Amino acid sequence: MRTPRLLSSVVAVGGLVLALTACGGPGESGDGTSGTTVTVTTQATSSPAEPATGTSSPASQPSQSPTTSAHRLGQDTAGASWVSPGGKIVCTLSTQGPEAVARCDLRSGALPVPADLKDACEFDMGTSMVVDAQGARPGCISDAVTAQSTTQAQDAGWWSTELGSSAQDEAVLPYDHSVGTDQAECESRSTGMTCRVGEHGFTINDSAYTTW
Repeated sequence: MRTPRLLSSVVAVGGLVLALTACGGPGESGDGTSGTTVTVTTQATSSPAEPATGTSSPASQPSQSPTTSAHRLGQDTAGASWVSPGGKIVCTLSTQGPEAVARCDLRSGALPVPADLKDACEFDMGTSMVVDAQGARPGCISDAVTAQSTTQAQDAGWWSTELGSSAQDEAVLPYDHSVGTDQAECESRSTGMTCRVGEHGFTINDSAYTTW
């Protein structure tokens, strides 16, 4: 896989809300109602949350605290890639010290991003979120994340058969499970995927995203 070109600047918009008509399918558990919104922020105080089932509310601002999954996997794993149980989000995580990075892509549709960021990107923007030690931001990408096969994920040391797989034999990260370490971690929720590296992170589903 080619190394994506990532936008170097961190989104510096506090509490900016952009109204839009949804361009993809429903959220991980939503009903696809149009008129959803996207929240972009660099500061947040409430706990991580996303639109509830059957609603089109924007993603709430996640807190800066670590993810709280009771089922953390792969604490000794250098890297993992997986698909969400709903099949709409695919993510990859590398936990390699100061080079730790997490990225999640939407498999269909796109979310709006600030015009100045999009204009500075020569590739695609609005389908991917990235977080590393420098911060969380929409990804400027020319490729797509692919999930590990079940064999690859099992060899990587974070996946086992009871966690489930997609019809394409991709490793699934079940809801209420996370993979990673205290420093770099992603958590799967029925309302979206939350990833963080250090103090920075993002939450994404196919109707909204939030960064902090």
